[in-house]
Amino acid sequence: MSQAPSVARVGLAVRSEFPILVTPRESAGRGPLVCVRSRDVGALVAALAAERIVVSAREDKLRVALHLYNVEADVDVLLEALTRNRALLA
Repeated sequence: MSQAPSVARVGLAVRSEFPILVTPRESAGRGPLVCVRSRDVGALVAALAAERIVVSAREDKLRVALHLYNVEADVDVLLEALTRNRALLA
């Protein structure tokens, strides 16, 4: 599975569910990363880490790096976790 469909899927879901996506919308302008604004990015990274989701913080943003070894089920887990932690999103 290529990384592009997963990045596009996360971007589309985040844009529709949480209007805080800062990753470029156009596929030509983005790589395998999705960045999302957060009210408390440290707490959000910790909450996701507690669910065994590896992400990182960049300034006030959650950075998700999807790679070739990620599958659609990983995207499902991430989106469910973001929904549970909606209060930490900007």
